[in-house]
Amino acid sequence: MDDLALDREYQRGDQGVKVSLIQEWLCLHGFQVVIDGAFGPATEAAVGQFQSRAGVGVDGIVGDTTFEQLVLPMKRALGPIPPDGANLGAMVVAYAKQHLAQAPREVGGQNRGPWVRLYVNGHDGPEWPRCAGFASFILTQACSAIRTTMAAAKVTRCASVSGATRARTSS
Repeated sequence: MDDLALDREYQRGDQGVKVSLIQEWLCLHGFQVVIDGAFGPATEAAVGQFQSRAGVGVDGIVGDTTFEQLVLPMKRALGPIPPDGANLGAMVVAYAKQHLAQAPREVGGQNRGPWVRLYVNGHDGPEWPRCAGFASFILTQACSAIRTTMAAAKVTRCASVSGATRARTSS
């Protein structure tokens, strides 16, 4: 997933999609920066404050170490859970709890940000319902953990918010 990878170091003066991503993650960590894709003095200051709080070298530059700390909540949410004989329902609950413990939420507008893109296959924006994406993503993750597919488990994939309320298993 592109939102979990850094292609190079970013610092004051840089611009672009990855800078917007860094700004989104800074906001998700409680730093109030404008998500505009321009790495200016406010973003640099927020990076420095984040680095200090994370216990990494403070230089205001986002390299691999800083970025790994920024995206750590998502990496924790994506970690495998051993099924240990659990059924699909138990695995869905376990994965949902694991994700919710990392406080996934929108940032930068309705249904926007790295968590939304994770849950809806790289998309974001008002037309991409985060809640339905979350439900489908968790189901997929749980099915994978117990080595089955949603079709084999007779699960209907959610395509919309209203679909999320209708999704069910036959077990």
